[in-house]
Amino acid sequence: MNHYCLQLRVWSFAAVLVFGSTAPTALAAAESSATPTIDTPLVELLKNAQARSVLNKHLPGLLKALEEDLEMLRFMGASSLRELAIDDAHVAGFDEDMLEAIRLELQLDPQ
Repeated sequence: MNHYCLQLRVWSFAAVLVFGSTAPTALAAAESSATPTIDTPLVELLKNAQARSVLNKHLPGLLKALEEDLEMLRFMGASSLRELAIDDAHVAGFDEDMLEAIRLELQLDPQ
């Protein structure tokens, strides 16, 4: 994949994160019991109901984007939210403050 194509995919991913849908997805099928953190790989966060809810609140469309584009899931799935926040120019509004808000919400006991 050349640099231009990769950059275009990242920008497309960023647009879906910000403007995408919050519809439930098939990725929820394999529920994870591990405690989610901002250092958990995205693919594992998607398996946790609490993490999915937090991600949909702050980054609407993330689940839909990763479900609809399996290549994107393979490319981004091993990354953590902390790793995505390193280059916040790709996702409007995804900065250290949002990362901290997500971190705190992931720590809350869902019960």
